[in-house]
Amino acid sequence: MYDACLICRDRGIAWLRAMPDLYAEVGGLLQPGSGRGEGHVSGSKAAPLPCSADALNLRARSGLVTILASWEDAVRDKLGYSPATFRGSYEQTLTGVVGFLVGNAPWIWGAFAAVGELLRLHGQA
Repeated sequence: MYDACLICRDRGIAWLRAMPDLYAEVGGLLQPGSGRGEGHVSGSKAAPLPCSADALNLRARSGLVTILASWEDAVRDKLGYSPATFRGSYEQTLTGVVGFLVGNAPWIWGAFAAVGELLRLHGQA
């Protein structure tokens, strides 16, 4: 059992609620001409990435949306809920996942062991 304090829970909820907008913002960093590339790589024959590798990792198939959706699946399983239905695009899925996780925040922050991972990702644990 993980019993997070109310401050940690509130911060975690705020962090979750910010995810759809941050995800969209990261997508903008991947657009050509965003000026957020990795820059010049000295001594390399390969061209530098035209965007941030971290932004690519967050937006990848195994990135943020997949991780949060796996947490939703785990919570649904623990609470005996039916599996989540298909929501559409990654953005739509993220919005639905965040809504589910925020809606179940009291239980998640009070009894779900993976909340420690969420807090570590956000630098609160």
